[in-house]
Amino acid sequence: MDGIERFKGPGGRYYQLWVQRDLFGSLVIMRAWGGQRSRRGGFMAVSLASDIECQKELQRIRARRRQRGYVAV
Repeated sequence: MDGIERFKGPGGRYYQLWVQRDLFGSLVIMRAWGGQRSRRGGFMAVSLASDIECQKELQRIRARRRQRGYVAV
């Protein structure tokens, strides 16, 4: 869970994924996405109660990125 995972997708799309702790000690999955040639993009933070939940969610997100044609960089 160290560092930022980066993915490149079709049409110049990108996706970033990382984990950090909030002020209360909970794990938070941070996600950012967008396009290299557009201003459209977004950001999302999801707080999770345990390390196991965090790992499951990360695996789910990675699988979904692969389904949509993204490649880890």
